[in-house]
Amino acid sequence: MILGLGIFGLFPAAAAMFAIVRKWIILGERDFNVLPMFWKFYRQDFFKLNGFALLFYAFGFFLYFDAAFLFLDSGSFQYLIPGVLLLIIAYLIILLFFFPVFAHYNFKFFQYIKRAFLLAVVPRWRLLV
Repeated sequence: MILGLGIFGLFPAAAAMFAIVRKWIILGERDFNVLPMFWKFYRQDFFKLNGFALLFYAFGFFLYFDAAFLFLDSGSFQYLIPGVLLLIIAYLIILLFFFPVFAHYNFKFFQYIKRAFLLAVVPRWRLLV
């Protein structure tokens, strides 16, 4: 329980917040108590979201240390810097779009990451077709 209040509670809390906002804005439901509904969403996918959190944390640490090493000794690896920067931008895009995708859709594990990236990159008019 104490770990859920710290770093392992960040992803479930963010996803629960997006689920509440989805109910307000998209579904138009306004007659519910926010706190009980938040705790319901928080507990519902706690372990699944912490699996995603571990994946995002591990990949984020890998990118951080990779970028730190490249910028520390950029002379011999200067051709790798644009690729690492593109990976960091893609990582941030996926992280920003992950929570709305998770709150709105019901996919398999890696489909959330794929859809979050595609939602950010593909032009909106293509998604409407």
